[in-house]
Amino acid sequence: MASFASAAGPGIDYRPDNTIIFTLVRMNPPTPGHLEVIRNLIMEAISKGIGRIFVILSKTNDNNEDPIPCPEKIHVLGTPDRSDQTMINSLKSQMMSETTNTTEQELIRTMRVELICVPDTKGATPFSVIMNIVGSSQFRQIPDINLFLIIGDDRINMVDSITQIMMKSFPNVKSVDYKVLGREGMTEFKALSKDPTQLCTMDMTKIPASALSASFVRNVTRSCPRDKFIEMYSPYLDRDQIPALYESIKRGIEGLPTKTKKEDAVKPLKYSYPWIRGSEGGRRRKTNKKIRSKKRKTMRKRRTIRRR
Repeated sequence: MASFASAAGPGIDYRPDNTIIFTLVRMNPPTPGHLEVIRNLIMEAISKGIGRIFVILSKTNDNNEDPIPCPEKIHVLGTPDRSDQTMINSLKSQMMSETTNTTEQELIRTMRVELICVPDTKGATPFSVIMNIVGSSQFRQIPDINLFLIIGDDRINMVDSITQIMMKSFPNVKSVDYKVLGREGMTEFKALSKDPTQLCTMDMTKIPASALSASFVRNVTRSCPRDKFIEMYSPYLDRDQIPALYESIKRGIEGLPTKTKKEDAVKPLKYSYPWIRGSEGGRRRKTNKKIRSKKRKTMRKRRTIRRR
């Protein structure tokens, strides 16, 4: 297990009372690969002396790529009061086995993982949830709130959206920073999973957890015998719960419309990070287009002066 040394950024005072460490994810369905996100959240929180993390889950359940409703995601991941073999409890046990440091083991065991569904109401978004957290009674009186987001590279533009919201609506937010997670092997195994003849002969226990994406799991559910699904989830979830998860995913894949909306393209970030309110480094980045425009204006101004 990696060291839990302090990871405070320049000029940022991370404390238990002023720091929100979170992620925004679909997890439809939750997979062993998603546990890598939660692992990184836990490690980041421990490095900063924080005892709670937030996992904000999307509400979408209207197409075959979002086959299960959000409450079912929470059920298999497991709320903090659960002591049975949930996915998060399995992850914690694995993390604790990777270190002999008893202090670290206790910090992992007691880390509170708050799972929050985006409300199933019109207009609600993941941003609504983080705004509610920042505006809650626990945080609204804190003058120097710090946000730290861990996110996949396909959703990185959410970082800028959060920064813009905090700049305009929450003057007590001091900083926003983030970490992007790569998924080792995900692209390779996602491609392999499209061929049922290869997919259904794989030994699911030999596939790296980080490669087990939601697309991979949906393809296993769509094409392979249920035993393959059980093989994949057995190290992470109580065996009595796995068949129910399989059936729920299968119903959604077969009964919901095919997804037609394309994912938004990833764009260059507009801000420098860590964004710190009032600092030079927290200002908006100048795009090449803006730089060229400024140069043109400068040249026109110079020509006008020469003519005079």
